[in-house]
Amino acid sequence: MHSSPKNLLPSQPADPNSDPALDKVRDFYNQFPINFSKTIPDSWGRFHNLNLAARAGIKPGDYILDAGCGVGIPAIHFAQHFPGTRIEGMTVSDVEAREAQMRIQQAGLVGRVQVRVGDFHHLPFPDGVFDVAFFNDSVKYSRNLPQVFAEVYRVLRPGGRLYITDLFSKEPPLSEPEQQNLNRLNQGHGSFIIPLKQTAMVVQQAGFQDVEIGDLTGQIPTEDLRKASIDRNLPVYYGEIRARKPVAASQVSPSANQQTPNQPIRSRTSRLVYALGTLGYDFGTEARRDSFKQLMPAVEIDGTLVPANPYDARQMADYLEENLAEAKSLIWTLNQELTPVYAIEPKGAFAADVYETLQIMLAGQVEGEDSENYIERVSIPGVLTDRTVELFSGQIIPVIEPDNTRGMYGWKVNNLVRAAIGTVQATQEETVDEEVMRRSLRSFLNRIYYDLRNLGQTSKDRALNFAATNAFQAASTFAEAVAAGMELDVIEVHKSRFCRYDSDCWDVRLKFFDPESNRRARKLFRFTIDVRDKIPVTLGEVHSWSASS
Repeated sequence: MHSSPKNLLPSQPADPNSDPALDKVRDFYNQFPINFSKTIPDSWGRFHNLNLAARAGIKPGDYILDAGCGVGIPAIHFAQHFPGTRIEGMTVSDVEAREAQMRIQQAGLVGRVQVRVGDFHHLPFPDGVFDVAFFNDSVKYSRNLPQVFAEVYRVLRPGGRLYITDLFSKEPPLSEPEQQNLNRLNQGHGSFIIPLKQTAMVVQQAGFQDVEIGDLTGQIPTEDLRKASIDRNLPVYYGEIRARKPVAASQVSPSANQQTPNQPIRSRTSRLVYALGTLGYDFGTEARRDSFKQLMPAVEIDGTLVPANPYDARQMADYLEENLAEAKSLIWTLNQELTPVYAIEPKGAFAADVYETLQIMLAGQVEGEDSENYIERVSIPGVLTDRTVELFSGQIIPVIEPDNTRGMYGWKVNNLVRAAIGTVQATQEETVDEEVMRRSLRSFLNRIYYDLRNLGQTSKDRALNFAATNAFQAASTFAEAVAAGMELDVIEVHKSRFCRYDSDCWDVRLKFFDPESNRRARKLFRFTIDVRDKIPVTLGEVHSWSASS
């Protein structure tokens, strides 16, 4: 973490006469202060922005440059979600800057979020002050990328991170109609959209290391919605670039750090998914919804028969129990905070078993909370496809394909806690305080469900999500700490330094502290998870040690 730089240079808006392209962008956004987060519900906007923050590696205490910040909505979401973060936003539009300053004041974030009018080709900041440089839908407005990335390299601290998400053009060659459509898009918005790999090469040439690229199609539902809102037929897609300034940046010159054209840029996109959430369903069209309404039997309410309601999950679960084949006609969804993030399409020889499991999970979710069959959370493993589906609301989400029921779990958190405690009490010699144990374990699960929620695509996230489903392993780590009067503080996931051949191993570390004394050493526990297969597995025993507080 770094303190805010003192005596910053004042904002220096570029002279419109010196850069007609920048002037065109400024005029466009002064007239249309568009921000994607303003065009969708706030819950979607927050989900979208925090998803990008997770992909950018933003963490509490970071000092962030938001280059092309618009009206400041992502910056505000970052500041609200990550304690201690401070954000410097830049926009070429004074109209956007004024609206951003109003929003910042309303959010009570003056002092932590600042927005100024400026040009990210010429950053008014000292060298080496930022932890993260964040470009969201803004790099495409530069026609001098080497200058942009040279400036970003300068203001990032050694080890600082660069994250870019934007529209990129398909790799050449483009057909003549595609090129004409791309030219039309660029001319209308004053943009210079180029291929993703070409942009990544410029990032490398600026001196950045660990450059990674990814196609976000089907990865972030809201990005697909953004693309659809422009024109689905355009030869563009949303992609991302991650990179890092060398830790010993002062000893590495950009030219010395260049990679050869034949050296591949690594991609972190994984096709395996292990995600947590709640189960839902959708019809896609009015016609399909009405077909269910006609096929489902009428229900009796207070002695009166009324037409079936296909949106009633209880009625749908009962209907599917008698007509399981109809489950294939629904769009099954995995939801997080009531927002669908994946469409679930079972495939393969065991598809019928998967549909039956989905029906049982749906029926469990509508049970009363005191029922033994009540289901509060589900886990869905699968393979991410290149396909997307459009829901009845118009939202576009990616499709995952589970090929069997292994790893598909549904549980009530209280039952999971009770079972885990029973396992610990049967294996531990010392008596465990059940109420304290219950509180610590539930805190662990809720931290993953809410604070650390994710899409379960990266190896790190899959390991974290599996740790939540395998609460018995977590419970064994709690027993010793709870017996000593300690409470859970931090959950971390790190790449394991030791692993089996051809495996992908991650260490889940749980840090405990003594709430009665900050001088007492912290207690750390670690267990290792291998996520090489569709269904993660734990390896070895739990290890523990003490560390300075």
